[in-house]
Amino acid sequence: MKNILLSLLVAFPFFGFSQKINSARFLKEANSIIQFYEFERGIQRNEEMVALYFAEGGAERGAEKEIIQACITKEKLLKQDIQNAKIDPRYADYKNQVVALMDVIIECFDDLYKYGNESDMFRKCNETYQPQLQAHLDTLISKFGAEGYIHFDSTERSIHELKARNIPFAEKKKVDALLNTLHPKEAYTLLKNDPKSLQNDITVMYLSDILLKKKFTDSMKVENGDSIAMGYLYRIMSKGTYSPLLFEAWRKWRAIKQLDYGVSRTSEIPNELYDKERLRLMGVILEHIKKTPTDEWAYIQFFSFNEYEIIHRFGDYPYGNQSAMERSELFYDN
Repeated sequence: MKNILLSLLVAFPFFGFSQKINSARFLKEANSIIQFYEFERGIQRNEEMVALYFAEGGAERGAEKEIIQACITKEKLLKQDIQNAKIDPRYADYKNQVVALMDVIIECFDDLYKYGNESDMFRKCNETYQPQLQAHLDTLISKFGAEGYIHFDSTERSIHELKARNIPFAEKKKVDALLNTLHPKEAYTLLKNDPKSLQNDITVMYLSDILLKKKFTDSMKVENGDSIAMGYLYRIMSKGTYSPLLFEAWRKWRAIKQLDYGVSRTSEIPNELYDKERLRLMGVILEHIKKTPTDEWAYIQFFSFNEYEIIHRFGDYPYGNQSAMERSELFYDN
C-alpha cells in the first residue's frame, strides 16, 4: 500500500502537465511549426509592401508602381525559397498548397501592376485569392496552431503569466510599494544602485517599465529614457539563455524600436528585423523546452511568439501603423 501511494504522489505533479501539454507531439513537430509560420510571415511581410502602395494613395494619387514591382520580385523569391525548403515529408501536400497560393498572389500583384486596382483583371484575381488565402490560414492553424499542443484557458494563461513575472529579488516589496504610491524615481534609484539588480531579468524589466509606462514617465523625465529602456530590454533578449520574460521583452522592444522608423501608415516598418529576433528567441525557448519539457510557461511563450502578428500598416488604428495600438496597450493602459 505504501509503495502504491508513493507512486501516486510521484506521478501526481505530472498529471496536470500531461493533460495540458502534448509534449511528445510538440517536440516532434516544433521545427515544422516554426517553418510553416515563417512562410506565412514571409507572405505577410511582402503584402505590407503593397499596403504601402495603397497607403500612399495607389494609382489615384500616382503612387510609385515600382513598389508593386519590387513586391512581385520578392514574392517570386519567397516562392522559390518555399519550393526549395526541406520539410517533413508528412507536410508535402500542405507545402504544395502554399506554393499554389504564391502563384495566385504573384498573378494578383502582376494584374495590379499592369491594370490597376480598379480593373476587372485585378478584381477577379483577388476573388480567387481570398478563399485560397483563407484555406491556407485554416490549414496552418489546424496543423500547427497552439490548440493542437497546449490546452490552457485564458484564466490559466493569466495565472502562468503572473507566476512568470513574480520573480523574487532584493527590495521587491519596497520597490512595489514605491511604484504603487507613484514614486517611480525612488524605485528606479533603488534598483539602479543595487549592483546585483542588472543580473536579474525581472529587475531589468522593472527599470524599463519605469522609463516607458506613462503613469511613471511624467514624473521621471529621464533624458533619452526610451533608448535607455531599449538597452534594458535588449539585455534580456540578447543573453542567449532562457528567460520567462523573453516574449514580453521582445514585444516592448519592438514597439519602442518602431519609433525610430515612424508611426504613420507610410513609415518604414522593418518587420524583417523584428522577425529575425523573434526566430532567434523562439530557438532559445525551444532549446529550453527540450531540456525542461514540463515548463508550461515556456510553451505559452513559444506559441505567443509564433502566432503574434507582424506590424501592419492598416487595422484598428486609423491614423498610423499598428505599433501605435501596441504601445498604447503596453505603456498607457496599465
